[in-house]
Amino acid sequence: MKLEPGIYRIRHKRKGEFVANLIGVEATKPGDPDDAFLRVQINTAQVLDEHGEFVDGPYSWMANAKVRIDGRKTTPPVTEKLLRPSLILGMERI
Repeated sequence: MKLEPGIYRIRHKRKGEFVANLIGVEATKPGDPDDAFLRVQINTAQVLDEHGEFVDGPYSWMANAKVRIDGRKTTPPVTEKLLRPSLILGMERI
């Protein structure tokens, strides 16, 4: 299956199910069990709750690190990850 850049619902063996933007495919080093990595962007931004307070969004837990925005420590709005195809149970373009 040829993967085109776009938005996918991904079922991952360790991370569970999430939505991500596939932005590219990268080669692995020789000897790696996978032929390539999938580079994805995941929306990890915090969202406003009904009281106007920032709370973690549905994928905030996937952020690699915290950043400071307006003096407040928060998750970055977008996090990039490399995924191993061997750990992906299914992908559906949405």
